[in-house]
Amino acid sequence: MKRKVSKRPKIGSHGFKVYKGTYVNVGQGVNPKLALLVQDLWNNNESTKKMRKHVRGITIKKLSTVKRGGRWNGEKGWYEHIQKYDGFNEEWHKSVFYHEIEGHAFWDFAKKWRREALIKFNEMANNMPALDEYAKENEVEWKKINDDLDKIKSIKKKYDDYYNLHGDDGDYAKYQEFEDMLNEARNDSGHKTMTRYANEQHSILTEIIRGVHTRERYVDDVALQPLVKAWEELHS
Repeated sequence: MKRKVSKRPKIGSHGFKVYKGTYVNVGQGVNPKLALLVQDLWNNNESTKKMRKHVRGITIKKLSTVKRGGRWNGEKGWYEHIQKYDGFNEEWHKSVFYHEIEGHAFWDFAKKWRREALIKFNEMANNMPALDEYAKENEVEWKKINDDLDKIKSIKKKYDDYYNLHGDDGDYAKYQEFEDMLNEARNDSGHKTMTRYANEQHSILTEIIRGVHTRERYVDDVALQPLVKAWEELHS
């Protein structure tokens, strides 16, 4: 009889519940309190539990030369959390995690696995005023950018796989086919609701819902309720 293989995440490197193939790297000099906080949020956040198999890497590093507190790279599927100072501000680091992981990473996950619910959320988020000063400052630019780029990433991966196999000896016509496919995908900018503005509104709202938002808000709790409900449906 074949042994049944568990599909559940295991406690892996540094105590993070991860699937096989997901790396966790805690850099030198990182405050142990920060590592434990990110570990706890990762292991116990309900939204993260739903999509953690789609995150391929987690890095926590000490780096004082950058302004950002963290970054989600949707194309590579990895998350980077930054310790900029020696002190430990728990609320600040929570806001970074919620913005990047429960915000941007979950939004990317939902593009494929909860697309209809995400489109519903995006329609509301795009039509709502900027939730805070950060969104307001970037609203015009973000509404011009479409983040529905899965088709482009898929074609690039096929190109890379072909090149790694054949290199410069590959069929020129095949390379030209990939280029034509990429150009077509770039012209088809994805679903119209998948704007950077909706993406960022989702992350900002996540901070608000989790009680760690610190910037000036432009939408009060009453006006925000329909969007909160759409967020809850998306994450349920």
